[in-house]
Amino acid sequence: MSDYFKISDIAKLMRITPDAIRFYEKNNIIKPERCNDNRYRKFTVDDIRRLYDCKLLQNLQFSISDIASMIQNTKINELDDMIEQREQEIKKTIELQQMALNKIKRIKRATEMILKYKNKFLIQERPHLLIYSYANNNKLDVESVNHPYYEAVMNYHNLFDCTVEIPLENAMDFELENKSKFGFSIDIETASKIEIPNKPPVKELLPCKCAYTVIEATTIINYSSLKTVYRWLEKHNFKLNGDILCRVMKTGFHEGKSYRFYEIWCPIE
Repeated sequence: MSDYFKISDIAKLMRITPDAIRFYEKNNIIKPERCNDNRYRKFTVDDIRRLYDCKLLQNLQFSISDIASMIQNTKINELDDMIEQREQEIKKTIELQQMALNKIKRIKRATEMILKYKNKFLIQERPHLLIYSYANNNKLDVESVNHPYYEAVMNYHNLFDCTVEIPLENAMDFELENKSKFGFSIDIETASKIEIPNKPPVKELLPCKCAYTVIEATTIINYSSLKTVYRWLEKHNFKLNGDILCRVMKTGFHEGKSYRFYEIWCPIE
């Protein structure tokens, strides 16, 4: 019985194409011998094992160049360390994908909330939030944008909601658009799962009793957008006792025009 295998045998055994085998050979994963008479490749059991190991490592998302280097130069304990590191990276990827999936679920839930609460009101507790500012009084907050947290926010931007804070003292101001604070908000439970700074200048908003509603606006939130909110508060004898928080729930376009749906949280007493 021959101790060698032909390339067609290896291709059939490994369920890969001959071209793929030549690719692995070119990248020094395997080094088959050559017949002296016809230069045909002769593969050994060791080549089969290397191909199997290569496919295993590829499934662990190692690159071909990494695998070639590992096969040629890596010691057993070093390989164990590399696999351990890859395990942690894959776990992190899965965690981020799960967070992205949660974001999709939140968007779908936002659609339900819009249909249910648009221009309607209820009293409920505002969630525990962190606010990462980027602009104040219509001017870029350079200190905040240069802070390490801003880069982290951009890395995880799909987990954040664009947010407008309207200071209590400016709530009834027709020019409030120029006196508002702009940032990104995230619930504290999600923030705790990612590596992101949560110390000052990051602002923490504790849960509090609020009047809650959903409104639609074609521009950045302004006094006109909030007229119905102010009228409802006045009609039901509620008094604002904190900054109004406006979080973008959903954005889109219709016939060339952009629109936004905001959830409005008005602290009341």
